Amino acid sequence: MITITPEAIEAIRIFLEKKGLQKPLRIHLQSTGCCDASLGLTVDEVHDGDWSEEIQGILFVVGKDLEKMTGDIAIDYRAEPHSTGFVLTSENPVSEWSGFGVCSIKV
Repeated sequence: MITITPEAIEAIRIFLEKKGLQKPLRIHLQSTGCCDASLGLTVDEVHDGDWSEEIQGILFVVGKDLEKMTGDIAIDYRAEPHSTGFVLTSENPVSEWSGFGVCSIKV
């Protein structure tokens, strides 16, 4: 269900280590302000009914409703001067702006 680039998994690992966190990362819907909803990442706990997948020692969780809506999810990491962060896209895009912007991990 989740595919992740080597750059993204390394950026996540560095973030979690710097923060001293060993919690799962939740993929969720977030508001992007002026644009439609997009997918984001936040440090969270596993909740009843969550779908989960462990990738290289990092546990990712997704609510069942979101998992049904999005299908497969891809996580990439972009490190550019004016656009650094994670790019989440899905098999079934959540908006016409899917993959357009970057997000950071929320704690």
